[in-house]
Amino acid sequence: MFNESMTILRDIKNLVTQELIPDDKKSIFTGSSGMNSFNDNVEGTLTLENPNELLSTLKMILCFLKYTSGGDYNMLITEYITQWMKLSVLKENNSSYKLLLKAGLQLKHVVALYELIEEQVADVVNNYIPTKKLFAEKSPLSTFLVDNDSLECWPDNVSKEIIIDKFPKSLYISHAFATYKLIKKKIEKIQTAKQEVQNKKIKASQPTKKIKRHLNLNLNKT
Repeated sequence: MFNESMTILRDIKNLVTQELIPDDKKSIFTGSSGMNSFNDNVEGTLTLENPNELLSTLKMILCFLKYTSGGDYNMLITEYITQWMKLSVLKENNSSYKLLLKAGLQLKHVVALYELIEEQVADVVNNYIPTKKLFAEKSPLSTFLVDNDSLECWPDNVSKEIIIDKFPKSLYISHAFATYKLIKKKIEKIQTAKQEVQNKKIKASQPTKKIKRHLNLNLNKT
């Protein structure tokens, strides 16, 4: 995750109303076979061949949204790119732009899309971590994270002392991947619950057949 991204994602959510990505559009980026969607390239279809490129594209959009005080949440992401000359470079020789064009996602999906692609990249990276580590697996995970400044896990204003003090001392480096999978599973559960609530609200806002029939009868009488 890019530096201070937790802050910028929160800022974007305050500037632009955010929603989850519909499942049919999400499959464009994840594919039915999960991470294989990075490599499978069926003729006539677009696939996520370069997730890092898409992440970079989304970073630029997020930063631009923040410093231009947001935008219309219903606007297509591709329309937003076209609207600003400084972002037009994203359209040139950029497979990510073509993928965004195909997906038809709106600005209200930009945070969810960033988190989705970042998660996919993390999965790929974790799959390629060698089994023989160059560090002591029984070392505290907090110490490893604090000693590696390049990881940029927290904003600069969070002191290392607080991290060491608050981070679970029972977590070791050997637990890192299992912890990641556990948190990922919980996030997915929360997102699924939110989607169900959203679907119920949409369904509740739609008139039932009985109400429609009643309205039609009244209209016919007039």
